[in-house]
Amino acid sequence: MGRNIDRRIVYNDSEAVAIMLARRGKESVEHYGKIDINPIFLEDRAALNTKKHVFTIGDRLFKLAYKEYGDSQYWYLLAWWNKKPTDFHCKVGDVIYIPFPLQDVLYLWNRNYR
Repeated sequence: MGRNIDRRIVYNDSEAVAIMLARRGKESVEHYGKIDINPIFLEDRAALNTKKHVFTIGDRLFKLAYKEYGDSQYWYLLAWWNKKPTDFHCKVGDVIYIPFPLQDVLYLWNRNYR
């Protein structure tokens, strides 16, 4: 998947995690490092339409991506556009901007990350 290109793999080697993994019969779990959010130029922001969504209890970026784009895998585009790398950076009441059309958002993403 394009959003994971060049992201480092992170391992949690704390004792607490080791105990939890041992209970589950696992040796390790791979995690991707955080997404570095490149800036979006003002002319790029102006070129696309956006829809406002007020973040409420139970909202998740992947749910919004599914609702707006028909595919939850595009959550990272909402994270990038709103400069909120994860759901945990979104607070109830925050306005989340949903850019569209999807193909134009993907074009901007690929131009910034390729």
